[in-house]
Amino acid sequence: MSEINLEALIAKKSASASSPAAAAPAPAEQLSDDFSPDDLAKIEQIKNSIDITDSNAASSFANSAQADIANFSNSILSNIRNKDSGHVGLLLNNLINHVNSFDPNPSFLDKIPFLNSIRSHSSRLLNSFQKISTQIDKISSALSNSKLKLLEDIATLDILYQKNLDYFHQLKLFIHAGDLKLKELREVSLPSLQAQVNSSNDPLAPQILADFSNSLDRFDRKLHDLKLSLTISIQAAPQIRLIQNNDRLLVDRLDAALLHTIPLWKNQFIIAIGLANQQNVLNLHNAVTDSTNSLLQQNAALLKQNSIDAAKAANRSIVDIDTLNKVNQDLIETIQETLKINQDAQAARLDAENQIANIQSNIKAALLQASNRHAKS
Repeated sequence: MSEINLEALIAKKSASASSPAAAAPAPAEQLSDDFSPDDLAKIEQIKNSIDITDSNAASSFANSAQADIANFSNSILSNIRNKDSGHVGLLLNNLINHVNSFDPNPSFLDKIPFLNSIRSHSSRLLNSFQKISTQIDKISSALSNSKLKLLEDIATLDILYQKNLDYFHQLKLFIHAGDLKLKELREVSLPSLQAQVNSSNDPLAPQILADFSNSLDRFDRKLHDLKLSLTISIQAAPQIRLIQNNDRLLVDRLDAALLHTIPLWKNQFIIAIGLANQQNVLNLHNAVTDSTNSLLQQNAALLKQNSIDAAKAANRSIVDIDTLNKVNQDLIETIQETLKINQDAQAARLDAENQIANIQSNIKAALLQASNRHAKS
């Protein structure tokens, strides 16, 4: 970048151009021992390319390091899925609901032989199992697809993890180079420029110094933002690993469902059908007895209630005495309330007539008074 001195800054201010000159190399003791020789060379290259008097260059400092991770993140953002158990959990819940809907026991009415003449309970049970088995197979296929997608996400996150490490490393180089450059500018260039301004008669010199100082502050804030980004990059690493771990847990859960739970359920369905068929005859016999007892009890209870209700109705008067008393009381209250309303209305009308008469009298007096005053004048 250009050498930092008053004449060069004045020339750049007026002509929007700079005279290229190599910046002095940073002392070796300022470079961290954590960096490799290649990193140190890169830091020196970045440092020498910094020109804080170019506002565009200063604001875009380290953007190249951020571009790669940003582009990769955008490319996978539309493909990466929510890493909680929502999607997979919904499939598993549907699977459980279908399993729970399988009932090897017939309904009460189906237990009655003459209501079940079209098809036997065994055939209905087998048909129900076939329908549920078909749904389970569909859900199993969806679970297998979800497992493959989760495995793809795990591989994608591995790439993202490496990209984040590369971004972290590049960001460290830019931040270290920026810190070295900022230290050099504040400890060497700024005091030198201050001395030149103090001895200069150019009226633009103080403004040039102020602009340079403001550029240092802006560059300092830029470095601060990069250090925040570095912290975010550090936090991103365990976050990515946590997401991957959640995906692996979901894959294990799906494997357990596909390889163990679902086959076990199907075996239990078959056992349930066999047990239901064994008890079918006994259930039908008990159903007939239960339905007969239930009908007898229901009819006896209904006969009893109907007889009691009929006796009460036969001995009841056409109109209850309580009703007559209530009607008579309401009629008396209606007559009294109507009379009171009429009396109140008549009193209100008399009061209104008196007020109207007073109003007319007051108006007439006011008019006569006004006429007398007019006549006197």
